[in-house]
Amino acid sequence: MAAQENLQKWTAPLCATGNDVKLAASIFLDKGQYPRGKSTFKPLVNGERAFGEVYRRIRNAKDSVEIACWGFQPSMYFLRDGRSAPIGELLAEKASNGVKIKIMCWQTVMGAEKLAEDNTPGRSAPFKPREMHILPHLLEFLASDNVAARQDFEHFVSAREDQFIGFNHLNGYTGKQAHYDWAWHGIVTYHETLNEENYRGICNNLLQLKCTLGPAIKSMRVEQEISKARNNFLKRLVPQAVKDAYNDLLQNGPNLTEASLGILINLYNNTDTPVISNVYKNISLNVNDQLDAASAGYEKLMEEAAKQLKELFHPWEFNSTFNDPLEFVHSYIKCVNYIFLKKHRKEFPYTFHLMQYGTHQAAHHKISTDNPDAGMTPEQPFECKPVFKHPVEIKDETQSTENQNHETPASTDIGQVEVRAKRNFPFLIFRTREISHDDIEAKLNNLEDTGLSKMTKEIYVMFPSHHQKTVLIDYDQPDSAVGFVMGHNMLEAYWDKNNHGQRASAPNRGAFFPIPRQDVSSIVTGEVLCDLNDNFAESWKKIYPRNYEKFFAPRKNRSRSQYQPNPALGTPLMAQLLRTQPEKEFQREEVMKFYQKLITHTSSYIYLENQYFRWPPFAERMKKWGETLRQCGRTEPLCIFAITNTSNEGLGAGRINTDRMLKVLGRRDTMPGVGRVRLIKELNVKIDQAGKGLPKFKLPWEEGYTPEEKKKLEERGRLRKERQELEKLDPAKESDLDKLRQILKKDLSQDGLAVHVCRLVSTAVTEHDVANSARSANPEADQKIKREAAGKPNRAQEVYIHSKVTVADDVFITLGSSNINTRSMQIDSEMNIATEHNVVAEKLRQELWGIHTNNNPELNPNKPLNDPKDAHEIHRNWGVSMQENRKLFLKNKPLIMSLLEFEMLDDDVAPYKYDLD
Repeated sequence: MAAQENLQKWTAPLCATGNDVKLAASIFLDKGQYPRGKSTFKPLVNGERAFGEVYRRIRNAKDSVEIACWGFQPSMYFLRDGRSAPIGELLAEKASNGVKIKIMCWQTVMGAEKLAEDNTPGRSAPFKPREMHILPHLLEFLASDNVAARQDFEHFVSAREDQFIGFNHLNGYTGKQAHYDWAWHGIVTYHETLNEENYRGICNNLLQLKCTLGPAIKSMRVEQEISKARNNFLKRLVPQAVKDAYNDLLQNGPNLTEASLGILINLYNNTDTPVISNVYKNISLNVNDQLDAASAGYEKLMEEAAKQLKELFHPWEFNSTFNDPLEFVHSYIKCVNYIFLKKHRKEFPYTFHLMQYGTHQAAHHKISTDNPDAGMTPEQPFECKPVFKHPVEIKDETQSTENQNHETPASTDIGQVEVRAKRNFPFLIFRTREISHDDIEAKLNNLEDTGLSKMTKEIYVMFPSHHQKTVLIDYDQPDSAVGFVMGHNMLEAYWDKNNHGQRASAPNRGAFFPIPRQDVSSIVTGEVLCDLNDNFAESWKKIYPRNYEKFFAPRKNRSRSQYQPNPALGTPLMAQLLRTQPEKEFQREEVMKFYQKLITHTSSYIYLENQYFRWPPFAERMKKWGETLRQCGRTEPLCIFAITNTSNEGLGAGRINTDRMLKVLGRRDTMPGVGRVRLIKELNVKIDQAGKGLPKFKLPWEEGYTPEEKKKLEERGRLRKERQELEKLDPAKESDLDKLRQILKKDLSQDGLAVHVCRLVSTAVTEHDVANSARSANPEADQKIKREAAGKPNRAQEVYIHSKVTVADDVFITLGSSNINTRSMQIDSEMNIATEHNVVAEKLRQELWGIHTNNNPELNPNKPLNDPKDAHEIHRNWGVSMQENRKLFLKNKPLIMSLLEFEMLDDDVAPYKYDLD
């Protein structure tokens, strides 16, 4: 499975009447790691089609499922017919039937990504430890007067499912989904198993301990104790700046992205302090890679959690059942998850089955949906007998505990679980994958974009991402094997329909996340499956080498010829997988090389539908190619159609680099506020440069200026006047805004390039709809969101673009995980697929533009769009229609289509918020 350097072989017919051969230049990379191969390819536009297809193929899996992802939510419903189970339950079913399932998901060493968009809901991380999040639930249980028996405990848990939602309402979850995620990861990630008999035993111990601690807990002000424990936990683990940003995150609601970025920035700025670095200092392991470091660090963090828990429960002592508070909390979590799955066992039978037998043994036991209580010995009435080794001493609530020293508790049952897990291999494995900071730092001097700020590069080093999104099913059965190259993340927010319409009432009934989302994936068969396998296997070997030898080594003997295209699943064509892989042992930048090659193979149009549009070197190449075409006699410009995000969530951290790209393309007018501020700064630099070499004390009317000095004076005067005109303009006034746009827009059509930069809005969902859908465990935060929205115009809600798809000349396609930014080209790991097929490309362009233009044939012709004249006409039509649509948008009238010109009026350019990507 070693990397290959492949030279493509070409065969072409010889002309019967002469000695000439006509060849079309191929878009495929000659020296890519993976060669072009005979395959089938079918695009899957938006979540309904993409996730539905993935779900059906996994449901039919006979042998194996391998998922590489940026984010994974077990409770997500892929198929939303009101009947189908969430993906976590489907995977539990397949594992229980002996299908080998491996999930590889990205995380940073410290898990800081969960503070921005929680990409692994239900899974613990240093900044979102389960042991802290369960405290309100646990202390309420201990203080409750209504929980005196096991049945009472089960009712108590069932009535509090929504407590697990926390702030996950921002991701479109319900409390039931959030609790399922907890339970699923408890089984799969933390190897927690429990059957009815053991559950009853632990439950009785919990109830007995409740008798011991209950009176003391009831004397506390519980919320104060929870807050104290959480604050102490955060204070000891992270710098105060990060703690402050975290509190800001909890209170910010609409400014979630900005608060999250504040956390990440503060985290970066404080990583050299002893607070964090000491966590990893003196790790008593022979650390071979970051996974070991993360595991060792997590153990230290759990020791710290145990200290905090011991402090919370001090000075009450535990009976012999639980060695320390951390074991007590883990047992409580396990029982709470068991109660949840027991209650919903008819809905999640296989997940409940996994909890009873574990991911190792579930396939060897028959599943049962019978009531676990059946056949159990009737319980004796529970008698509450508080047990203390010493008399209870109630601590004064006002007494400070910050300076008290407590012993580190003995090791918990976590290590015992790990030992048991190593006896054999589980059928369902969830593993995380990181990228070495050193590997990224080594690349910083070789980035294509030489204009990146120091802060942006530092963020790259601190937070590189494994961004690939692929699925491979039944690889060891070549006749039925199938794969997916995806843009979608496996999270609630990414499921939507083509119409981006009204939200569903439940997450299994349709699009549930408040904000509509556009995305594209694909299903593939044929020789590219060999490359999907190789890509997954080499990463799996790095994070789980022992498991790799067992499951992947036998695949080395399989040949590409065994994997024939399946026409039932897509159009037969040639395809090539493209990787960005920054790690030192791989060093692949094939997505970047493909885009560089694509430009010079395009003659009519390039359509870019992408989450980000901020890679200035790409803009420079497009501009240069347009000029080349013009120099070669072309009269029509090369037409660029780009659709991306203007929202703070989508544009946010990359606002500065987006402006840099728009400047190259002459479309700075689409971000006039940012363009104005940055142009003034650029003029200040030019004014200073123009003044260099001029006499410092000579008055302007004095004689004796040299011609060169006069020229500099004139230039400086012109620049000052230009700056003064810009400073007078107020973008909040429509008349000034028009003048500002005229200044910022540069028509490049005479230089060979015509550029539209666009956004999408929903014709059915409004901004007030999104605000009014806020649902969380914090009613005050929900009301704040609704009040702020009510004071603003109720305009059409912007559709979040998550797509990473490019179509050119109705011939070339690339799609997958790669954005148009430096991260995707050189920093993060990515996987795209490239195809060269006129019918497939034309069909995809028509499908996407049909969605965005409301099937207007004047904006989306039902014919090939490879003639530059036709493309230019359509380009002009887009401009006219978008102007008309904008007028309707501003008046809150029904829109003629989703397509609008890119427009972002905010002028904030603070580097610590907007110059990070």
